[in-house]
Amino acid sequence: MAQTPVPGTTGRTRSIAVGKLNPLLALLGLLGFAAADLVGLLPLAFAALLLGLPLVLAPVRWWRVRRGQLESGLLRHPLRRELRPYLLQACNHWLFWGLLGAIATSTSTFTLVTGPLGLRLSPGGHRAVTVLLVVAAAVMAALALVPHQRVYLATNLLVAIGWGFLAVQLVGINRPPSDPVVIDWPLAGEWYVSSGGRSDLINAHYPASLPVLGPEQADALDVIQLQNRRSFSGDSKQLTSYLAFGQPVLAPGDGIVTAITDTLPDLPIGTSDNKHLEGNYLVLDLGGQRYVMFAHLKQGSARVATGDQVGRGQPIAQVGNSGSTSEPHLHLQVQNQPTFGPATRGLRTYPMLFRDVVLVRGGQQSRPRAADPRRDDRIRRAGG
Repeated sequence: MAQTPVPGTTGRTRSIAVGKLNPLLALLGLLGFAAADLVGLLPLAFAALLLGLPLVLAPVRWWRVRRGQLESGLLRHPLRRELRPYLLQACNHWLFWGLLGAIATSTSTFTLVTGPLGLRLSPGGHRAVTVLLVVAAAVMAALALVPHQRVYLATNLLVAIGWGFLAVQLVGINRPPSDPVVIDWPLAGEWYVSSGGRSDLINAHYPASLPVLGPEQADALDVIQLQNRRSFSGDSKQLTSYLAFGQPVLAPGDGIVTAITDTLPDLPIGTSDNKHLEGNYLVLDLGGQRYVMFAHLKQGSARVATGDQVGRGQPIAQVGNSGSTSEPHLHLQVQNQPTFGPATRGLRTYPMLFRDVVLVRGGQQSRPRAADPRRDDRIRRAGG
């Protein structure tokens, strides 16, 4: 028996389909995003998806609507039983684009920062990019009202996985830290958090999709210095052009030095030491089985030795460019082991909170009792 077209629709028999090509494309999309997460480019992948899809789909959908090749009945009869699969699909897509838009606005998801590789997208507070992301999300939400005439299960499963992942990330970004350690900020001047927080989207060290790192760097921070959104002044190929290079690292509390490596060279920009990922590093015992580790230190800059007792605020080393690093920056983390390296077993990290600091987030300055910085924050010691 032939089906009667629903008034206001295209008149074609609608169906829910698996398809042949669609599952393959969905699997490739899933693998692509997993690979982006593994190499720390997940935010860039989401930015490309969100900014690129509307440019491609909007004109195509408009052209197909005019030719009657899409299901436009959802706009006029959203509650008809025959159109419920399309309504469910629209809700599925709205959850994804809505959550991505929420992350873009609540964390200012993407910004432009100039570094040795030129302009690059990373999570942050660039207003123009945030506006573009929100507009793109709104366009994609509107396009869900004029879907293809078939509801493809594989695509919708991929979208459901996507919004489930985003929901977990949004919760992680905003949840309070568990078992944190409160220390002093170990640097003078204002610093930019280029990686940090409890989400894959804002912290390249986070272990949700990084089994190689696991908990060994999950709560770490990477910080650089910026001037006019640039981390260097002058020739970007020279280490001495970078604002962070050679800056003193200060003891964040009283403690005993438990490990130092100080002999690895500072590498030219664009090269990396994959055999010694941490480069020159120093570990300081803060007591209570909590140790703060500083990595990528400048060669020969250590001003203390293993076993030395150091005081809060004492200069102990300098920021360098040793190990696996794209430019001079400081990697810091609080961990449960007195050393670091391939032979270390059972190492885990703890969230760091910083006392007596000024925190700038989204252009708003605050003086929290214990600051919990995340990517795109700026932080400095109170009073200087």
